[in-house]
Amino acid sequence: MDYDDKLTVEAILERPLFRHARIIAGHEGIRRNVRWVHIVETTHLSPFVNEDDLILTTGVALKSIKIRHIYMNQLIEQKAAGLCIELGEHLATIPGDMIELADKHHFPLIAFEQPVRFVDITQDLHAWLINKHHHFLQELEQLSRELQKLTLQSTEIKPILQLLHERTKYPVLFYSLVGNSYAIPSSYHTELETYQRLVDGRADVVSSLCELPFDASRKIMIQPVICFGNTLSYIALLLPDQTVSDHLPFILDYAIQATAHVLLRKLFLEEKAMETQQQFMEDLLIGNVHQEDAMRARIGLQPTDKQDYYFMAGIMQIVHDLKHENEEVIESVKQDLLVLCRTLLRKQGFHCLLLNKKNQLYILCFKESYSFSAFDFKGKLTKTLHELRQNLSHNFRGNLDLFVGFSQPKTRLIDMHFSFAEADKTLNIGILLPGASPFYDELGVYQILTHISDTRLLKKFVHDHIGPLLKFEDETDIPLLETLSVYFKNMGNKQETAEQLFIHRQTLYHRLEKCKELLGPDFLKPHKRICLELAIYAYHLVDHPLHK
Repeated sequence: MDYDDKLTVEAILERPLFRHARIIAGHEGIRRNVRWVHIVETTHLSPFVNEDDLILTTGVALKSIKIRHIYMNQLIEQKAAGLCIELGEHLATIPGDMIELADKHHFPLIAFEQPVRFVDITQDLHAWLINKHHHFLQELEQLSRELQKLTLQSTEIKPILQLLHERTKYPVLFYSLVGNSYAIPSSYHTELETYQRLVDGRADVVSSLCELPFDASRKIMIQPVICFGNTLSYIALLLPDQTVSDHLPFILDYAIQATAHVLLRKLFLEEKAMETQQQFMEDLLIGNVHQEDAMRARIGLQPTDKQDYYFMAGIMQIVHDLKHENEEVIESVKQDLLVLCRTLLRKQGFHCLLLNKKNQLYILCFKESYSFSAFDFKGKLTKTLHELRQNLSHNFRGNLDLFVGFSQPKTRLIDMHFSFAEADKTLNIGILLPGASPFYDELGVYQILTHISDTRLLKKFVHDHIGPLLKFEDETDIPLLETLSVYFKNMGNKQETAEQLFIHRQTLYHRLEKCKELLGPDFLKPHKRICLELAIYAYHLVDHPLHK
């Protein structure tokens, strides 16, 4: 089917019922598209005329110059396809003012020089339009069946793209964020590179179906492929820079849906394949690792003595309120989260292995060190966590929360047992202290405090150093502990401390004097200050409800 076979003003003039009609003005608009035909004799057109409507009239209301001017301007503003006037009883000729206005706006003005039955014209053109639409729906149904057949045959994307190209006759560009990108035909590889740069630079615009200029003579129609609320790839048709068929978005959308089904199936098949690597992750967790080269070989990495990879361990704990759902629903949610997490990590360029145990997801992610710094590692993981939390809030039923801990980047797999221990400590700090960093190397003194398993020792340390402050707060509700903590964080800068606490500087002076009275005149001396800061950090741990 030729999807660009449109009913234009030019094509209408070739039809038998228009053999006694001729175009009087607006010749340059002869290729305007015609979507419907109306007989309109009223002068108030706006409610009745849509874009690309062809209007038929006897001219009964067009005897006044003023009314003709208003009438024509309404049609032009509504972007009508053209105006057909039957000459005779009401208008013997087309007035010059109408011809001038039509030529100025390239608006086709057609005259019937002999009487014609308007009802015959509407029936003829409407039948053509309806038959065309009916034929398109049949073609679309056939396309749907062929796409469904392709999605059941394999997990390859290229056959879908090839079918899209065959049906539309336009080049197809496929940009994947999680796999290979393609151009169909392959000779358009240069356009594919330009297209990828365009999408990367206009991510906000291409979040849904849109058309963008491509070069001086072409444009692209782009639509994202979205799974679990996350964009995995983009499909585009490379089009001439002119009006194209209204049917193309429907065809593209069918291809998008088929591609989404294939990508989802690939992700779940890969997830099944990853189950064979669970033992590898179990060995890492319990420290059953001895030789670096042997461990690398188990996950397909080339044995090497070079520090050519950064490895990082992570643990995610999912907290949800799905207790009233059956076990099958809960497991389905966990599986979806597993696939989503793997997809987002891949988008950021990571290789990853995942292990799901109860409500915790153990992650081993790694990347070649020559293209990645340790700082980049943390930045991309932060972006992944942000996207993951966004997806959790928008796409999953019930209330779900996510607590995360990541180790420091390391260059050896055999160190991952210690890395998972770091991740576990970071995760526990995140549960106890919302807002804490998800990265072990940013925990500061908590790295030491988490190794003190005897909370009685920590409580005694807290009591010995800031006990008087805590007792005073209980009696007066004056937040001396918070005041001292912010004061320390601002390196003793009173102006900044007062601003962050939203109090007057004089109020801050009174509070600091009270701290001096309760803690002693030397409480700001280095040896005393170190103990006070450490006690404040320890207090946040031991005073947490989970430790009471």
